[in-house]
Amino acid sequence: MANQSAANLFRWPMSFQLFYDELAQPCSAVLETMGLTVSNKVRILLTRTANEGALPVGLISGGEAHDPWFRSKVLEALRDTRPDVPDQELTAHFEKSGRQLALKQRRSSREAHLVRI
Repeated sequence: MANQSAANLFRWPMSFQLFYDELAQPCSAVLETMGLTVSNKVRILLTRTANEGALPVGLISGGEAHDPWFRSKVLEALRDTRPDVPDQELTAHFEKSGRQLALKQRRSSREAHLVRI
């Protein structure tokens, strides 16, 4: 299946096997080098889409649209009057999130193992 045409990758409904072989496996390998999973990336995409009210700029336009968008985001951040979050509080938040994610992954792995038995 590795030599399926690009047009076939975007037809719907896509078989799970084609999805896994042609999209999920290569994507997983790339994201793994960044410490992410496909699920993490989907969550990031959905969160950005919800927060920005549109698909992220890089997905729908060329690089020429990125610079003005990025500049507006920097200005927005500079004008933000909310109080800063102390480093310790932020670190604790992400450590807790990381522990929760690791626990969820262990449970998921354990459940998958039990299903195979």
